[in-house]
Parts: sequence; C-alpha cells; structure tokens
Amino acid sequence: MFVANRTDTVGRSNSSTALLEFVARNHALNKTGSLDYNRLGVKDGKGLVSVTPKFVDNFIVQVIVPDYNMKNGRFIHVGSVNKGIRELLDMFDLEKCVVKAIGCSKQDNCNAVDLDAKILFPKAGINVEQYYSQEYKIATPNIEYSCVMELLRSGQLQERGLILKDFDVTMDFAGTFDKDEVIEYLVKNCYFRMQGKDNQLAPRTILDNDQFVGRNCLTYMEEVGGFCTRQKLYNKMVQMLESQSVRSSVGCHWRDWVMQQETLLASARDMSTDRGLTRAEVTFYIPSNEIPADETIEETLMGIVKFVPNTLVYSTPFSKTWEVYCDTFLHSLICVDRKLQHALLVYSYNEVTGKISGQIIEQFEERWKWITKNLTLNGNLPIDVIEMVHSTVTLNADKKKDFVLEFTGSRFFKSQNNYNEFQTRLVSRKGCFSWSNESEEKLNGMIQKAGLTPHRNCIPYAANKGANNKTKVDINLEKVEQLRICLDNPGKKVSIENNCEDLKDRLFDEALKIEDARKPLFATLESNRKRDDRIKHYIAEKKQAIQSHMRSLEPGIYQLLSAKYFEHTEYGPRFQIVVEDGGKLKCMWSNWALTNDLKKLKDADPSIFDGSGYLICLSGALGDLVVKGRAMNKNGYYTVYCDFIPSQAAGTRSPSAPLRHIR
Repeated sequence: MFVANRTDTVGRSNSSTALLEFVARNHALNKTGSLDYNRLGVKDGKGLVSVTPKFVDNFIVQVIVPDYNMKNGRFIHVGSVNKGIRELLDMFDLEKCVVKAIGCSKQDNCNAVDLDAKILFPKAGINVEQYYSQEYKIATPNIEYSCVMELLRSGQLQERGLILKDFDVTMDFAGTFDKDEVIEYLVKNCYFRMQGKDNQLAPRTILDNDQFVGRNCLTYMEEVGGFCTRQKLYNKMVQMLESQSVRSSVGCHWRDWVMQQETLLASARDMSTDRGLTRAEVTFYIPSNEIPADETIEETLMGIVKFVPNTLVYSTPFSKTWEVYCDTFLHSLICVDRKLQHALLVYSYNEVTGKISGQIIEQFEERWKWITKNLTLNGNLPIDVIEMVHSTVTLNADKKKDFVLEFTGSRFFKSQNNYNEFQTRLVSRKGCFSWSNESEEKLNGMIQKAGLTPHRNCIPYAANKGANNKTKVDINLEKVEQLRICLDNPGKKVSIENNCEDLKDRLFDEALKIEDARKPLFATLESNRKRDDRIKHYIAEKKQAIQSHMRSLEPGIYQLLSAKYFEHTEYGPRFQIVVEDGGKLKCMWSNWALTNDLKKLKDADPSIFDGSGYLICLSGALGDLVVKGRAMNKNGYYTVYCDFIPSQAAGTRSPSAPLRHIR
C-alpha cells in the first residue's frame, strides 16, 4: 500500500477525474508518444489525394460579458445565448450543428465605450470594472461550405452581439505522412522556419507544439492576405484512436470511427481505407469581422498539401495503423476512486501530449464485472487495477484541509470457461452499454472497413444487443501479483529526446514480468481447455454408443475409450465405460474387477480424474481392455475374466506388462 496526501498528487484541483488521470499517467504501459504509425506503410508516389470537398469544420464566436453578468467565474446567461445561436442557425437551415460553450476568460483590452453595441443583457447605471469573453464553438462538419459561409458573411452574428473569432476550413486526403520527414523538407526547400530554433526570416513558422498535438500533427503559422492563419496536417485515424478532442484529456473515438455513416468523415474514411486518412485544416483568425475571399481560402487550404511532395507520402492502410497501435498494448489499466465510485479505463497513454485514450466509468461498483469482461483488452493481457481510498482528513503544509489517500494495486488475468480470448466492445463516451440495431453481419463489415481488424491484443466488436447493470456476467479473475505503486512521476508531458531509450528499457522489463506471470497461468488454462474438449468428446462418444454388457464381449483386446465414475445406488462404485468393438462403440458398466483396476489408476494419479467423474487421457484411449473369457459363477451369473492395461499417457504401467486375471 502507498500513502500520500491529495495535494501532493494533484494539488488543489477540484476535477472529479484529476486523481484518476494522475494515477493512470504514472502506471500506464501502453504508451504511444513515440509510435511510428507508418512503420507498416509504403511510399507509393501517389501523394495526398483529395477525398472530400472543402468544408467548414467549425467556427468560434464570442460575446463580451460585463462583470455584473458573471457569478462564480461563470456567465449567468450562457444558456440563453446558446439558444439564440441555435435559433440563428435554424434561420439559415443549419440544423445539424453542435453548439457548445467552451470557455470564459478575462478580456483585458476591452473599451467600454466601443463595446456598448456588443453587450448582451445590459444593465444601465452599473459601473463595469472587468469585461469577460465567453466563447462558443459551433461544429458544422456535415454542412456544405457555401451554406456556412453565407451565415458568416451575412452580418447576422454581429447584429446579435456575437463576434466571429475564427473558423476552420478543412479537406480530407488519402495518404499519410511522417512529421519529421516533412519538416526537414519544408525547412530546406520551402522557406519554413522552426519556432525557437531558426533565426532567419521566413514567411511560415512551424510550431514546436508536440506536447499539445503529438507527433502526428504538423502545425505552422502564416500571414495570408492580412489574416493570421494556423495551418495543419494530421492523421485523422490516429487522432480518433488516441484522444477525445483538443480540449479533453481523457477519451477516444474508437466507436465513432467505426459507426460513422452518411457523413463527410464516413465518406472520406471509406475512400481511403487502403492508404490512410490525412486531414488538412486552416484556421483563419478574424480581425474586425472581416472574412477572407473564397479564392484566398481555397488557395491557402490547397497550399498546405502542395508543400508535401508525393515522394514523402505513405500509403498506410487503416488495418496497418491499427496493428501498430495494438502492438504497443501490454495491459489493460483500471484506476478506481472508491470514494466517488468512478473508474478510468485506460487503453493507451500519449506521454508527450498527456492525453489518455479510454473511458470514464461511473457506478463502477455495480458494473465492474461487466466492464472487466467487455471493455478491457484481450485476455492474453493482464488487467492492472489500482484503487484509491480517502482514509482520513489531515492538514497539508499550508495548514489547510487535505485528505490522506491509500493506493493499492493488483494484477489479474481474466478467463471464461478456461478460455482467455475476449472481444472488446466499442462504446461511446459515458455510454458503457452502447449498442446498435444493425445486424451482426453489417457491424462486422463496418469494423473491417474501418480497419479495426482482430489483433492478438484487441478484438473489437460492436454489439447489437443492449445491456445494463443487472446483466449477468460469467468471468474468472486470477490474481497473479501485487503491483508496486509508483507516484514519483507527476504525470507531466515529456520530450521524445529525453524519453525514448529509458521508456523502451522500462517497458521491456515490464513485458518480461508480465510474460513470467502469464506462462504458468496460460499453461493451466490450456490444459484445462484440453480436458474440457476431451470430456466433450467422451460425451459425444457415449451418445453414439450402443448400450451393452461386458458379458457380450468375446475374448480379445478392446480399446477402452472412456470411463466415468458413479456411486451406483444398487451396486456401489462403478464406472460406465465406452469400448470399441468391431468399429462400433458400446457403452456398458464395469464389473468389480475392472472397477478396482480403474480405481487404482485414479488413486495412483489424481490428476487424470476430473470433477465431471471422467478419467482423462488427452492423447487417446485410456488403455486396452483384454477379455480372457467368461464363466458361470456359483450364483448363476457370468463372470468376465479381464485385464486392463492403461496407455502410457493414462498411467504408469507399461503396455507390455504381463497380463493377469482379475476375478
């Protein structure tokens, strides 16, 4: 157990998931920060090929808020403005847009006189000491470019006190790229400079922002026609696998990537299955409500792609991108906050950006068994569970209230009916029971088309049946070790240069530990599975066999295929055996002689006796039943004279041992 104060881990953060994220960043093994997603791709010389028309992905507006409309750092009329934006969108037939308030900050250079016309919900006669800016993001990824631009140029935003801050114009292309290769080319050949590294003047500056966007996104700034622009290229599939959004530190879009239908993204995905999908995006920052001409927008957007030569473009199918991603998986990680009954299920962690690909699970105590079976990765990987308990209240170094936290960790392997192959259910954010009413065949086809093909570490599936907290779950969890809790690393973003070799060494050591724990467990599962298969085979043979009696056997040698032990109510302990006679299977009860011989075999090697009552021989028949003859006894019944010779796999006696009569 590891003990720490809350403030020593996450400071004064009030986020309900801060602790979970902190622990996850310190214990996640599936790291993707330095991953080369083009490792299995090839440069085919085709370049980046457009697969969608240009569209406005989103635009951001802001309203200026005087301090009297703020309470506890929040704009008190945020919902009313949201409603007004939706009504404006409806006026322009833009009905499928998502509107979200994304942040409120101080606006230090506002002039109260200039802002009178922009103030919403004004109050006369009140002195304003501070103005704020409340921003709203309007997502329009499936609306035609011209329809969105009509709204932006109409002046309707300004009339409603909405200031257009920026908008993103986007286009999707088939093909992928390597960021380092492209940067080297741009700096040498296209008048680009690196932020903070090159002193020469250049019209375009490549941002050193891996810690924000990762290694699969190239971003640069350029002034175009008097407008400041941010232009970028990024691997769309990787972005959806690794993160929820630019502003979210936890989440992923595995399900959304697969389930997209009849959208621009779905069209782009389906047209680039064999080459990968790169998104080009230009953000225009708007001064004084001026909007660039369509020609300028088009030229700038296409210029992003023209800078990347065909010789540097990879064809990396989605399935290969997924394979590279899954190859990094060493475990499933579940971090549990017992106080809130929240859990964070981690698929991967980008140690450069700090983003966690995974799911926040609520009501974990009620759902843990279902989550463990259905949402974790395949059963060949361990499940690491780290629990946090708020034990006592204390005072920190500043004499302020704090909590003492107790951390414990355990490593498990999951299995079901001696099998360790599990599928990973694709679910939406905060929807751990997500399902679709599509047919299983169609859902499997969608997964295949999206590139999430079965991998030894993860077998994705989309459910077409619902579930809930009361759904019955059959799963076995085998604890293999106690985890060492390590909170030395504060979970901050790291640089690739300082991280690579050390990370490889640590992950290699951890992989060896996991393999050492996995081998004996999986050997047991394999043995149990073979025993189960053998029993099924015995049962099938018994159903086919003809009911008979030992006295019907003529003198000779018969293969004894199976034997099941019974406490017979009338005759005492007996075995029901199946033998092969002339190509036919016969089922019969053992006599006392054979019963005693089989019991000696069972007692000599208990491992061959299964809880089902069967004597188990994995490699074939139990042995040979040698029938010597039969004779009438004094009670008027036939006694069958026989000997049993166990096979080498079933017992210690050699098949060449001398025969003996057992009466």
